[in-house]
Amino acid sequence: MMDETLPLIKTDSNTIFNSFFATANSFQTPLRAEKNMGTFMFIVNVFNGTLGIGLIMLLDIFVECKLILSSLTFFFVFINIVLSTLYIFDSMARTSGAALALEMGGFPKNEVGQIMFDFPRMLSFYLYGKGRILSFFVSLSYLLFALWCSLSFCYNSLDKIIKSFGFKESFNCSIVSLIIGAPTSTEVCLGYYGLTIGFLILFVVLSVVNPKLFKRLQLVFFLYRILALVLMYTTLIIFFIGSNNSNIANTSSASDDEDWWWPLCRYGSMLSVSFFSLINCNTVIESTTQSYTKHPLRYTLIVDLICFLIYFILSLMNLFFTYKTGIMKDIWMAYTGLGSGWEQETATQKSTVWAMVIRVLIMLLPLITTISIYPSMVAFAAQSIYRFFNIQTFIIYHMWLDILIRAGVSIIPILLCVVYNDAKKILSIVGMSATVIGGMIPSLIQFVSVKHVQKVFGVGMHVTKYFIKYLSSAFIAKVLFVLGAIDICFEMIHFVTCFFVSD
Repeated sequence: MMDETLPLIKTDSNTIFNSFFATANSFQTPLRAEKNMGTFMFIVNVFNGTLGIGLIMLLDIFVECKLILSSLTFFFVFINIVLSTLYIFDSMARTSGAALALEMGGFPKNEVGQIMFDFPRMLSFYLYGKGRILSFFVSLSYLLFALWCSLSFCYNSLDKIIKSFGFKESFNCSIVSLIIGAPTSTEVCLGYYGLTIGFLILFVVLSVVNPKLFKRLQLVFFLYRILALVLMYTTLIIFFIGSNNSNIANTSSASDDEDWWWPLCRYGSMLSVSFFSLINCNTVIESTTQSYTKHPLRYTLIVDLICFLIYFILSLMNLFFTYKTGIMKDIWMAYTGLGSGWEQETATQKSTVWAMVIRVLIMLLPLITTISIYPSMVAFAAQSIYRFFNIQTFIIYHMWLDILIRAGVSIIPILLCVVYNDAKKILSIVGMSATVIGGMIPSLIQFVSVKHVQKVFGVGMHVTKYFIKYLSSAFIAKVLFVLGAIDICFEMIHFVTCFFVSD
């Protein structure tokens, strides 16, 4: 097997890549300072993302889904994690070797670097000018992924959060609603958007100005999410044990009288987010696996396996509640006081005060998760796009420019939430776009780039120490392309049926 530091391209330094690698080698982030962080912080960072976006989304993914379908979904997603993990290290090794061959410095051995996969850099190597254009669209796809995820929180959580504080009217703060004269709550809208923007600014500034404090704050929110999840499941168990299940069944979303298209919509809704929800493991691993330079693949696969087990166990828990009670609609109804154990009582009762504290912790979970994870997740992709236009975004030396980039990208979901307020339609359209642009097109590009390297430099030039015959980049690209095609089918089902399903 070829070592990843051996030259892959037998040529002298080429000025075509000088500008590109000058930017790439100067690409520093606060996380790079954590190169020598210990095992504890490695695990914390990994599961900070794992217990963030993907975990909360699963509470919606597995609504109304049976055991077999849920297990099948996890199987496909687990395979996707393993393949993408191997792909990361395979492409990283080839890219690092090519950088060294061009005498541009490259990366230290087995260091992944602070970018989302290695698509843009590889494309610039293998396809030159055309690759630079394609890398722009690939970077854009990551923004679509992050935007899709953030939108799902904004739209699926706002109404639940607001109602939990006693506001019985539907949450609607979109400009469209204001134009048509729909009833809105000014205090609620200003409060939510003010809180969200405030947190976004706080996280964006801290992540650049004071990385150490930002890391500690992330650890606090990581522990908070653990606590909130435990409280959520505990209160659910207590609620369903002490409630009259017959009353729940009368309002349950799990009805026997269903239209023919409703099961299709369930499946489409489930798979429309599945391929993105579990990518959190790898995006965080990319930033933290550099702490281990001896056996990065082993550590990554172990963490992937743990992520898979966590998702699977929690999905089974959620599936059990869903199967027994038709849980989702009734859970949030219960939190509003419309169920046994949650009736409104006077604030002088000590038990009610504690119940209110627990309710606040649970209800702020989606909001805290969104604003703490989203900005940092898209910053890398945003900088790749800015580099396409030859805008230098060296984080360490151009702090305020980086703040503007992060704030500019992070504000997108807020603006869309203000302009349009239909979750299902937006998630369907953006979901299909993200799957095509972010999943299928990059996989196809990867397959073409590998074949291009084989044609120009020889069949064996793409082989690295991570190369496995049936897990090579080209084979992985084919598999991911097929999975993307399957996902598109379910996306289409979701897109069509969402127009016939009322909230």
